[in-house]
Amino acid sequence: MRYLKRIFENDLYNQVDEQELKDFSETYLAYLLDDDNFKIEVVESVGWDSYTIWLCKDLKVIPGLVNPLIQPFKWNDIKDSYIPFVTMLSREYDLNDEKLPFRSSSIIINFVSGNKLFVTAAGVEDWDGRLGEFDTKLFNGNGIKEIGIVVKNTVKQ
Repeated sequence: MRYLKRIFENDLYNQVDEQELKDFSETYLAYLLDDDNFKIEVVESVGWDSYTIWLCKDLKVIPGLVNPLIQPFKWNDIKDSYIPFVTMLSREYDLNDEKLPFRSSSIIINFVSGNKLFVTAAGVEDWDGRLGEFDTKLFNGNGIKEIGIVVKNTVKQ
């Protein structure tokens, strides 16, 4: 009886399973992962009590070069898959919009130039023209290095 009490008192049933989150992401971004050399990485952020789902392109390895090259991409390359993914993710999981530097932002865009942009998931449909403008005007037009979305480590109730 005391073992059952420990199990039911434990909060593990309210935590997100990292592998399920990765499977969910791979399912909704399958087109990108299959055709365009993109990859998904789910990283636990212990200090934020959350996970970050990173989308980036595979590094380009050139023989004789010690460090592989980053393969940048444009918003237009991913928007048709990424917008529905963000929409479905926000329905199934709680996005962590409390810990990032800008309140209510849950998405981090890292540009090749080294700059970052923090945006909200709520207006993802309206990003179409604006992200291209941000990249050209503010971030030297070098493209996006990676885009991440932060998910709380609790199951949505």
